[in-house]
Amino acid sequence: MNDTPLITNWLEALAKPMPEYTAELVASTQAELNEGMPWLMGQQANYLVLRLRPKHRLDLGEYPAHVDWIIVEGGSEPVHPAWVRAIRDACALFDCAFLFEGWGEWEPYLALGQQIWQRMDGTYERLVLDWLDVKTWQEWEDGIGMALIWDEPGVMYRKVGKASRLLDRREHRDVPEGYISKEER
Repeated sequence: MNDTPLITNWLEALAKPMPEYTAELVASTQAELNEGMPWLMGQQANYLVLRLRPKHRLDLGEYPAHVDWIIVEGGSEPVHPAWVRAIRDACALFDCAFLFEGWGEWEPYLALGQQIWQRMDGTYERLVLDWLDVKTWQEWEDGIGMALIWDEPGVMYRKVGKASRLLDRREHRDVPEGYISKEER
């Protein structure tokens, strides 16, 4: 009995990515992103996924050109809207699917513009700001907090437990072409 074709077919099958195999890298900082991307790009997978939980602005460079999907999600700390917009725009530039899963526990509430704050829903509110120490994190009993995030414009957040998925008044729910979720299988 000749086992050569069976062994050859088996070895060929191992060399190909599994039909439903997705490789995912989770990163929160630039260092984690830079250290993990060579690993992710070396994976033999149908889909390469970059899951970001940003703790500061991330420089994606050309990473979106090498992955199929970038998923952004907030956590227990505030995520600045400018960071999420920059990731969304980089995905659009490189034709990479972008999914925004939500703000996490802290939802952007107002954006600082001199003495006028723009609510994230597009309305405006005038506040007296001289009582705020914007160089430190503050949280008040009503769950509203203020953070000045390095060089980014100031944003006031409110703690809501699980915040919305809206970025610039719309949900971003892109998936890679041909992707089939576990629920759809």
